[in-house]
Amino acid sequence: MSDEEMVTTDGEEYNAELTEEEVEGWRKSWEITDHWVLRRDFILTHKVKYPLDRLLCLAQTFVNINVLGNEYDPQIMKLIARLAEDVTSFHEFKRNNLLKK
Repeated sequence: MSDEEMVTTDGEEYNAELTEEEVEGWRKSWEITDHWVLRRDFILTHKVKYPLDRLLCLAQTFVNINVLGNEYDPQIMKLIARLAEDVTSFHEFKRNNLLKK
């Protein structure tokens, strides 16, 4: 499946009614703030592009790659890298982590 096939191409918007308050309720009790902010912002940034199940999976994969250093199939890695470009908090997270090294 190509990157383009993973994104809706029929003009349909998913989850348009999803609010920030609803998403806030999805934080896991063990999730530290930095990780949650990345996952939340990914969800909110890309909410209309994917069905909810797929969106939540991609959001967790995004955190796994960028926080835990996990690696996945090259197509998934490319997709997540492309989607990460639009997540504002990710750029700050990267900058802060580079400064710590």
